[in-house]
Amino acid sequence: MIAARVVQGGFGALLFVLMPVLASAAVRPQLRGRAMGWMFAIGPLGAIAGTAAVGVMIDNIGWSSIFLPHLPLAAEGRYAWLAVALLAIPPVLAWRRMESGRLVLSLLRVPGVRAPMTALWTQVTGQLAVSFLVPFYIQRYLDADSALAGLVLLVLPAGMVLFSPLGGWLTDNWGARRTAILGLAVPLAATGSMAWFGETWTIADLAWRLGLLGVGAGLFTGAQTAMAMAAAPADMMGSVSAALSFARQLGLGTAPALATILWGLTGYGLAGMRLAIAVITALGLGGLYALWRARTVAPLPTAPEPARGRAA
Repeated sequence: MIAARVVQGGFGALLFVLMPVLASAAVRPQLRGRAMGWMFAIGPLGAIAGTAAVGVMIDNIGWSSIFLPHLPLAAEGRYAWLAVALLAIPPVLAWRRMESGRLVLSLLRVPGVRAPMTALWTQVTGQLAVSFLVPFYIQRYLDADSALAGLVLLVLPAGMVLFSPLGGWLTDNWGARRTAILGLAVPLAATGSMAWFGETWTIADLAWRLGLLGVGAGLFTGAQTAMAMAAAPADMMGSVSAALSFARQLGLGTAPALATILWGLTGYGLAGMRLAIAVITALGLGGLYALWRARTVAPLPTAPEPARGRAA
């Protein structure tokens, strides 16, 4: 199964790299934001279908039916298990010396690329960490089953589907940087309030916060991609797309690890959930600051209108 997941991840990385490049090349520059918005609206449709089915499958068939082992690691023996993180140091050092690593690091020095990459990492980390913790909160403190937890999580991708096209329109007509800032600020309000997880909350208390996360993701994702692609040198658009995919995958790896570590440090209690949410909110504020400080990219020239023939 591990080998199959490695192959799946490799082809998934290729797909994520190619999507922004193909979408950018398929439309005029002035429509790039809308193209990104629709592209990132389609993906969450799979999340909606999958999330609805997962809870029912777990309750009626068992966890093995879905083969998605997104469970926290057992953290026995106080904090000695944190030493496992040291195993990541050699691969990171080796990656820095590889051509792909040097490319990503060089792109971080390109004006207009560093801020979207940083913001994307913080946004994905925050969204996935919340999605990771919420089902445990629902089952432990709201005494709900897996099916209900899956249905509540549907609110997040539904918000992404509904607001991604709007995010694309705002990107083209209001500006990519402004739209990205708005898209990152909206979910920060939700995660900031989640830092006060309470045992008396209801499903509705969670649902509207998850809805804000989805709305923000819908506004943000296409805008930050368009912002980075607009800042990319003409001969490096594919490399910038790959770097954005790297930032996204880094967030996918950071989220469950960070949430599990912070949650486990307090014995997997409610205080640990609150601590994890507070930390990811702080990360999101860092991404928002990066966008706020980002150098504004000059607007792309409009396409010239075809010359009209003179009247005879």
